[in-house]
Order: sequence, then C-alpha cells, then structure tokens
Amino acid sequence: MLTIALRTALIFIFLTLFMRLLGKRQVGQLEIGEFVSALLLSELAAFPVADPDVPLIFALLPIALIVTLEILFSCLCARFPFIKKIVDGCPAILIKNGTIDQAALSKTRISPDELLSQLRLKGCSDPTEADYAILEQNGQLSVVLKGPSRPLCPSDLGLSPQNQGYAQPLVICGRINRSALFSCGLDEKLLINKLHGLSPADVLLFTIDDGGKEFLVKYQDLKEAP
Repeated sequence: MLTIALRTALIFIFLTLFMRLLGKRQVGQLEIGEFVSALLLSELAAFPVADPDVPLIFALLPIALIVTLEILFSCLCARFPFIKKIVDGCPAILIKNGTIDQAALSKTRISPDELLSQLRLKGCSDPTEADYAILEQNGQLSVVLKGPSRPLCPSDLGLSPQNQGYAQPLVICGRINRSALFSCGLDEKLLINKLHGLSPADVLLFTIDDGGKEFLVKYQDLKEAP
C-alpha cells in the first residue's frame, strides 16, 4: 500500500511539473494537439499507478517525450502558421454582418439551436444583435455585437478615464506580499503608511492598482458582519 502511495505521489508531482510547462490553458480552451497530448499523458500516468509491477520509468520517459514534442510542435506552429492551419483548421464565421451563414453551420455540424445556446452564453439573447459570430480553433464562440447592442463605453460619451491596471494584493491574510510590493515600487515603510496605522497582521486584504486606488479589508470587518 505504501509503495502504491509513493508511486502515485511521484507520478502526480512529475505530471504536474510537465503540465506546468505546457501552460495554463483550461481544458475547454485546448486545441486538438494539446487535447491529444492531455489524453495520452493521463493514460500513461495511470498504468504505473494501477499496476505496481510496471516500472516507473515506463511512464516517466514517454511523458517527458510527449511534453517535449508538444512544446516543439507549438514552436513550429508559431513559426510556420500553415502547420497550425493544417492541424487545427481555420476559424469559421457562423454569422457575418448579422446574417447566419447556413453553409458554415452545415460544415461545422452546428445546429441553429446550438448556435442560439452559445450566443446566450455570450450574453446575446437575440441573434439579430450579433454582427459576427466566429467559431474559433479551440471550439469557443466569439461574438461581436452590433453597434446599438454593444455596452456603452466611456469613449462613446467623449470621456477618457485613467487606466487603473489591476489590483496588486500587497497584504493577504495578515502577511505582506513582498513580490507585489516590489512590483509596485513600494517598501514596507510606505506600506505601513498606506495602512493608516493598522498593522499588517490586522489586515485580511489590502490591494492597490496602477491608478493608486486602494482597497482595504480588516479582520474586524468580518467579525462585525451579521
């Protein structure tokens, strides 16, 4: 039993490290080559876990080979786009200038009700609101709304709001996030000043964005909540 547990832990760590090399895409965003690699990796990892008589090297070497081939193939696709087009195909335009392309639906084997479902998932309840609907290479549907249907932007009102960037978490659960602190160009002394007399240990979360906007949640706020 201990041997099986150790082999499982080793395979898990080894596979996690190699999957980290492949990137952070979600399963629903995998393209064909990546999906095939994921299937093969899962099968190869299962054999030595289920059968203790199978040497670990029989799984580790093929896993390393598949990950290496996937990385090399990705580099080739980035350098030679025609290879990517051959393997993954091209995006299919299902709606063009507000008109459903029935030939594209037939070619991609997508029924009208499936198209409507995907449009609803993108926040488009009426197909007449879509200017373009594109089936991307990873199977996701991209929707470009018509002008009257798209959300109002500040630029539509002649406004130019300041870019805020994203909120850097400087304090998390009472601990200073020094990497984020360095990224913001701050030191601990300046951080303490921004906490308005609070100790980092009293702070659940403190963030600051590129525009200087601060967000502070104290531990006391949770205790006072009903």
